[in-house]
Amino acid sequence: MTDAELQRLRALAQAATPGPWRDNHVGAVKNEAGRDIPITYSDAAFIAAARNAMPALLDEIDRLRAAEAIVRTLANQPIETTIPCVFCFQGMIMNGRRSHADNCPYAKAVEHVQGR
Repeated sequence: MTDAELQRLRALAQAATPGPWRDNHVGAVKNEAGRDIPITYSDAAFIAAARNAMPALLDEIDRLRAAEAIVRTLANQPIETTIPCVFCFQGMIMNGRRSHADNCPYAKAVEHVQGR
């Protein structure tokens, strides 16, 4: 998704009636041709669930994009760079090798971006 699409979704979520929403199967929605489409119980349940989840989903996208930017920046550092592990706080990534627990997701992500 583009930043503009995410901004549009965030604006829609902020302008909507605050949640939590529940489905009560009222009304219809319009399709692209302007025709009314009755809302089924499944549609209403999805709309309510999507409305309730939207703020957290958008926040998670922001968090993941920020983490990806950090990993990409750090992965492009010279191999001699000593980088503090900002996720597990168990050690450092030194000279391109983990010096702490092998189960650190941050160190694994750096290796993945570097193609190791």
